[in-house]
Amino acid sequence: MLRNSRTLIRSLATAIAAAPAIVMAQYSETKIGEYLHYAVAAASGGVYAGYDSINFASPSLYTPALGWVDLPYSAGFDTSYPYYGYTTGISRDGSIVSGYAWGTSNGAAVQYAAYWVNGSESLVPAPPDDANASIMSATGISADGSTLLVQDQTGSKVETYVFKIATQTFTSLGYLGTTVQQTYASATNKDGSIVSGYCNLDNGNADGFLWTAPTGLKNLGIPPNHPNTVYLEPTCMSDDGTTVFGALTELNGWIGFRYNTKTGFQDTAGIVPHSCSADGTETVGIENFYFPAIWTVANGGGYLDHLLSAHGIAQPLGTIGGPVTISPDDSLVTAIGPDVYLADQIWYGTWQIKLPAPLKTAPIAPKLLYFSTGYMTTLNAPAGSLIQYAEFNTKASALLVTPPAHASSFVLNANGSFSYTPMKGYGDRTDSFTYRLLGPHGHSNVGQAQIFVASHISRLNPASVAVGSPDTLVTVIGAGFVSTDWITVNGTALGTTFISSTELQLTIPASYLAVKGPVRLTVEGASNTATLYVK
Repeated sequence: MLRNSRTLIRSLATAIAAAPAIVMAQYSETKIGEYLHYAVAAASGGVYAGYDSINFASPSLYTPALGWVDLPYSAGFDTSYPYYGYTTGISRDGSIVSGYAWGTSNGAAVQYAAYWVNGSESLVPAPPDDANASIMSATGISADGSTLLVQDQTGSKVETYVFKIATQTFTSLGYLGTTVQQTYASATNKDGSIVSGYCNLDNGNADGFLWTAPTGLKNLGIPPNHPNTVYLEPTCMSDDGTTVFGALTELNGWIGFRYNTKTGFQDTAGIVPHSCSADGTETVGIENFYFPAIWTVANGGGYLDHLLSAHGIAQPLGTIGGPVTISPDDSLVTAIGPDVYLADQIWYGTWQIKLPAPLKTAPIAPKLLYFSTGYMTTLNAPAGSLIQYAEFNTKASALLVTPPAHASSFVLNANGSFSYTPMKGYGDRTDSFTYRLLGPHGHSNVGQAQIFVASHISRLNPASVAVGSPDTLVTVIGAGFVSTDWITVNGTALGTTFISSTELQLTIPASYLAVKGPVRLTVEGASNTATLYVK
């Protein structure tokens, strides 16, 4: 799990209705929450492990038939004192849940690693090399339910084991550090034979690893495009153990990654993964700290609420946050958070979102993009300008819908580059055009690009004169001037001297300066007016 409050993520839900014609699948949204019930891991068939945080937190299991049912978690505790419990994972069939419980035993605080088989609680025994272990947790479970990841903390030492439930045996993962011995496992493959996580190193960094019994710990290394990585922390793994998702930091925020044993590292479009599909092709997480997002190998990534709104699904009030988990077949995403449904006042519940599996969506263009150019100055936007800000934009190309109304020339290219030259006399205003993006799975919504064209006139020198001044030479400073330009002063055309494309000069007669107030200068048919003030 990621450090700094990544263990229990409170995020808000999104609402879903029907899908558009470009995606032949049905979206849906189901409220599976009760007040302060959260889902943290998904099994098949819409079954979830989670916790109930009303009063003292307790482990819970959600099934479509029974809803949320709290699991027992009092074993080993003096129940006259408070005790707490959480789940961390669930087997594929939903029969076995991993987690931990904290309470008081023999007058001392203790945390047990626990698991539940068909709703019955069992405690993981102390490992052979730490008979007096008092801070333990089961941080994950294999999909087949055979293997737990068990973490034991003694002082500054953190040791993680592969624990086989059937034989009640431990295998230590070991350490990447020597002086600092801290190993945190976060995910396993389907049968528990491959484990991923991270180790804290002697230099203060954290490196990700893959573990197997024959090879021990194997350092994942550092992505070539992130050479200054300090912490690299896997969060989930595919069934076959070849693909790991996680997050890394270069001391400038967390960046999501996908690692494959054959192809190496790949960025996940700014999405920090929390959970992934069994085949390792999709992940859900958060983007920009709070917002739910999904990333796929085939489509790239984007915000979940943008995906839904692009398919005509309105967002309820207050929905910001991130998905917690994705189902093994990548069709169900769960999200948790407060104040999602104001009508029924259900606060801090869980919502299940159904998506097409596998997700094959058209690109989503941003509603607005902003550009600017000078007066009568060509804007050459480079390749990708309309595509790089889109979501799910893998292999997308740009298509013009409506051209700009005030261009003397305009060209839009399939690679998202375009060239725009404003008409003469058009300045200090915004022109626009609309476009779509075409991807492997359909076309996007209509996006708009707005282009602000700068003023013909930027300023006057001087900007003000006194009443009764003699004829005054004024320099008009701006852009795009030509030798044939002429200037009107309070509606009357006056002679102009062309200095350069950025300067014109004219003489204001003294008769215009006899009374206090504005004197308005306009260059030819330009859209803006400069004002000389008489004081």
